[in-house]
Amino acid sequence: MGETNRETESLNSQINSIQRILSLLNNETTLAESENTNMEAVFKQEVDFINVKDKMMKENDAKVLSDTQDMKAAAKNQVIFMGSTKQRQDTILKGLNSQQKAVVKGLGD
Repeated sequence: MGETNRETESLNSQINSIQRILSLLNNETTLAESENTNMEAVFKQEVDFINVKDKMMKENDAKVLSDTQDMKAAAKNQVIFMGSTKQRQDTILKGLNSQQKAVVKGLGD
């Protein structure tokens, strides 16, 4: 009978050990699943941030392009204005030179 008790105690001890190991494995599985869920959430946030960054960069590039085109158009208008101003100045200078010649000629007569 003593031997049967020892075998029963040994089996109970082994069963308890196996139950503890199963409990530890279940705990590890739960922790791994939780960590995996957290990693997926972090990954999703990173992807979202990258998408937002890409969108902002595209918007910024469009604004820079628009500003550059506006500056180009303004510079072109300035060149045109300067050209017309130069033409007016040349016309005025010709007129003054003609008047000066007429006055000088009139004084010489």
